[in-house]
Amino acid sequence: MPRRTGFPDKVRLNARHAATSKAKIQATQLINRLQAHALENLELKDSQIRAIDILLKKVLPDMKAVEHSGESRRKNPSELSLQELDERIARLSAREEAPASGSADPSGVH
Repeated sequence: MPRRTGFPDKVRLNARHAATSKAKIQATQLINRLQAHALENLELKDSQIRAIDILLKKVLPDMKAVEHSGESRRKNPSELSLQELDERIARLSAREEAPASGSADPSGVH
């Protein structure tokens, strides 16, 4: 009798999922090489480092800083007057004291 691996015989990954998984594994290997270059003195040529950079940009999201433009509708609490702070505290207190709709358990334990 053949050994069972825990997966049904006909299970297959869809092609896109398999390609994504393969790209992530390869990206991890490239990152490991860069870390070894930086921390363990693994020698890499400039062309190898550039190739790794190009490949990682294709696979990993770019984490560039995003600049927010426009105005925020919320004020920083330090910019609020005492009256505005009191109003906000009152609204929050009222919200906490109001029973949740559809709550059948008065103890509040779920």
